[in-house]
Amino acid sequence: MKNVVDPVSSLCSSGMECEFAGDFKKAISLYKKAWKISDTSYQKCVAAHYVARHQKNTKIKLQWNLLSLKNARKTKFEIVNPVRSRSRSVIAASNGVKSFFPSLYINIGQNYESLNKIKIAKKYYALAEKNIKYLPKNSYGSNIRKIIQKR
Repeated sequence: MKNVVDPVSSLCSSGMECEFAGDFKKAISLYKKAWKISDTSYQKCVAAHYVARHQKNTKIKLQWNLLSLKNARKTKFEIVNPVRSRSRSVIAASNGVKSFFPSLYINIGQNYESLNKIKIAKKYYALAEKNIKYLPKNSYGSNIRKIIQKR
């Protein structure tokens, strides 16, 4: 099977490079472009996640995170066709979207906690804990595990 370069993953990778360089305005522009061109539920899940990260308003951030979760659930845990991007930082498609759920649940829990909706936040933290087994054995997985364990 031929590896395909996914334009959404590439835009998100470029956005992350801009973030690392301190150019947050360009990063959010790339993430919004990724959202506009996303076709699949997987692409929408990833793009919405990155757009959410740069929202200053917690309610809007929550809306984007819930949109990301909605699209992640639409994939029904199917294995996504492997794609290549310039960075391995974008969620690895080889494990499907399963590995993304713990991070999504943590982000949503944090949003609800910031909105002082503690009972709902705890529900999402519990879901993150329940899905920890899907995290990859790499730095991304390790970082998310640490966040979950602090909760």
